[in-house]
This record gives sequence, C-alpha cells and structure tokens, in this order.
Amino acid sequence: MNGAHRKPDGAAAAKPTTAELKEDIERTRADLADTVEALAYKADIPSRMKDRARATSATVKQRTSQMTEQAMAKLPPPAREKAEHAVAAARSNPKQMAVVLGMLLTLWVMLRRVAKRKAADE
Repeated sequence: MNGAHRKPDGAAAAKPTTAELKEDIERTRADLADTVEALAYKADIPSRMKDRARATSATVKQRTSQMTEQAMAKLPPPAREKAEHAVAAARSNPKQMAVVLGMLLTLWVMLRRVAKRKAADE
C-alpha cells in the first residue's frame, strides 16, 4: 500500500459509505461537466467573438450617449434644439447617418490633404 488512504495521524482510514461515494461521484460529474463546458466555450471562437462584439457595442453606445448628453448641455438653447433634432434623426436611421458621417470624414481627410499640399508648395 502507498498510504494514500491513511489519515495523517497514521490511523486506519474509515471506509466511505455508499451515500458518500455516490455524492463524490455526482460532485465529480458536475465538475467534469463544468470543465467540458468551459473547454467547449474556449474552442468556440466565433461565439466568443460575438460575445465580445456585443459587449463592445454596448459600451460604445453607452459612452456615445453620455458624450452626446454632455455636449448638448453645453450648447445654447437654439443650437441645442437643432442638435436634438439631428440626434433624433440619426437614431431613427443609423445606417443613413453612418453613411453621411463616413462621407463627411472622407471630405475632411481630403481637405486636410489639400491644405497640407498647399502648405508644402508655399
């Protein structure tokens, strides 16, 4: 015998009861099931990426909302009304607003390039 079932004080180990063995088996099965589930999740990269994308999207939406509210609070009343109208339009049709923002960003980049070329030529 290797002494694996001995108590620390050297006394003989008591035999586990059938109920204790069944509980131990059920506990081991539950642990194995949890381990298999965790390994399956780690192996399922598309699901993990979707989960991460959802979390990132929620964070971006929350921060955008906070920044919008802070910016609105700083605007004078007439400008605030126009900005609220623009925000409402963007929220009602986000794809259209994304296209418009993309176009504006492209225009801005192009204008910066032209300005840099003019500055370099002078």
